Amino acid sequence: AVEVLVSGPIDKQSLLDSGILGCLIHTLNALLTHSLASEGENPVNYEQKVEESIVHIMKALASHPSAAQSLIEDDSLQLIFNMVANGSVVAFSQYKAGLVSFHNIQLHRHAMQILGLLLVYDNGSTASYIRKHHLIKVLLMAVKDFDPDCGDPAYTMGIVDLLLECVELSYR
Repeated sequence: AVEVLVSGPIDKQSLLDSGILGCLIHTLNALLTHSLASEGENPVNYEQKVEESIVHIMKALASHPSAAQSLIEDDSLQLIFNMVANGSVVAFSQYKAGLVSFHNIQLHRHAMQILGLLLVYDNGSTASYIRKHHLIKVLLMAVKDFDPDCGDPAYTMGIVDLLLECVELSYR
């Protein structure tokens, strides 16, 4: 069923219009706040397969030109910016302290990839929203607050790439 949703002849615009991508972003945020180290690093279980399906669907929908625009009404776009920034500022230090699982880090990386797709495929329609809500500043603060002792340089460079996409988006 997931494969049909992401690669089949389904009209993704109608899915975006239904608000499903925003719902999935809120679901991913809930998964990020729920993924604690005490859950352990056991083999892929049913919940992880569901999470993988959610992420797969989100990536497929995020590559649609109107995906980012569909996230403005309920502030889901702002939420995914905050999730990515939180990955840099909080998640990696919590991981090194043993407070969150490696799986949590993987989910943050997926959130970053999804945000990247949203920005790359957007036609410029969200540039004013990003400016109005100071979302570039959210990402800049994550880079500014980078601590080499507990942060991940590769993740932080990913945020720099997102900042570049935001700048490019403002010229579309």
